Amino acid sequence: MADRAPRICGCGYRIAPGARCPCETRRKAEADKTRPSARERGYDTEYQRAAATFLLSHPVCTCGRPAVLVRHKISIRQRPDLRLEPSNWLPGCRSCNARDVQRERRDKKRASATSWAR
Repeated sequence: MADRAPRICGCGYRIAPGARCPCETRRKAEADKTRPSARERGYDTEYQRAAATFLLSHPVCTCGRPAVLVRHKISIRQRPDLRLEPSNWLPGCRSCNARDVQRERRDKKRASATSWAR
């Protein structure tokens, strides 16, 4: 089986497959310093218990993979009051959750770009 080819990082370094560039590691560490903890973002014990119960009755993600987390239809950043509302929940796998997060960031960036253009 052939190995994957190395990739080129944005900083110009050639990185082996599966490895992380030092600049990426440094950027992530800096971002993690300012990121609120899971509890501060709303994922407290009450949420964890409710989510575990939800996943027992909804074991499959919408894509068909096993569900390992609860996704929110409307992000808790936008509507924190819907954090514990099961009607706002979807069973999810990590890749679907990552896709949702990227879409939310892209939409937020797009909205901020159009707001200053007006």
